[in-house]
Amino acid sequence: MIYVYDIETGTSELVTRSYHDPLNACKGYNPSISHDGRYIAFHSDESGLVESDTNGKTDVFVYDRVNKTMQLASLSGSGEQAMVPVGLRPSVQMAASLPSSRGK
Repeated sequence: MIYVYDIETGTSELVTRSYHDPLNACKGYNPSISHDGRYIAFHSDESGLVESDTNGKTDVFVYDRVNKTMQLASLSGSGEQAMVPVGLRPSVQMAASLPSSRGK
């Protein structure tokens, strides 16, 4: 189970919750949190975190604390569920923001 503690509010939130039953905790391992605390990446061999996880293997997930959504992140370039290498440690990295060239 993975929980995140919010130091501003003094509350804990269950990250690895089942989509079938939000009160049911699922296993999760090696969490990584974004610098702003919004996203948490981790891996899990549970199939109940998202409905689309059907491969029965360990996968990488990303939880968005603002939108309260869970996403299966271990997908191939074609969108199929990919095999996660043993020993993988997920990490959250923010993409660089590029200035918009619209309207110029």
